[in-house]
Amino acid sequence: LNNLDPELKHLFDMCGISEAQLKDRETSKVIYDFIEKKEVDCVSGDSPNSPCPGGKSALLEQIRGGTQLKKVEQNHRVPASSTGRAALLDQIRQGIQLKTVSDPESGNPTPAPATGIVGALMEVMQKRSKAIHSSDEDEDDDEEEDFEDDDEWDD
Repeated sequence: LNNLDPELKHLFDMCGISEAQLKDRETSKVIYDFIEKKEVDCVSGDSPNSPCPGGKSALLEQIRGGTQLKKVEQNHRVPASSTGRAALLDQIRQGIQLKTVSDPESGNPTPAPATGIVGALMEVMQKRSKAIHSSDEDEDDDEEEDFEDDDEWDD
């Protein structure tokens, strides 16, 4: 990886190929096989769609050049009528420019769950808290039943 051709290194950077991918034997083999196949296609003339004078440097130049897109002329139309409906339709066709908004900072991030004795203790305390709160609700239900029983004994 250290003795890599600077042109190839630049090519890999442009393609988004990471060093980890180049260190992986299978991935790097696929990459180099692809480059060699392109060179063979250029020499033998098997790829008529892509001109290939010069091997690796030509491939690099093709990537640098990218695809050339044709310019699109925008027709700035003057609204034919200024009626409400036509003006609204023209505004919809033009679209709008939205304001940029920065993301608000999150208030209090939830802490990552602790591990070891601290995490185990926190879990026990949470279970205990849930058990306490659920038993309070059960006691409230029992008290309501007690009042109902009292009504039966009144003479």
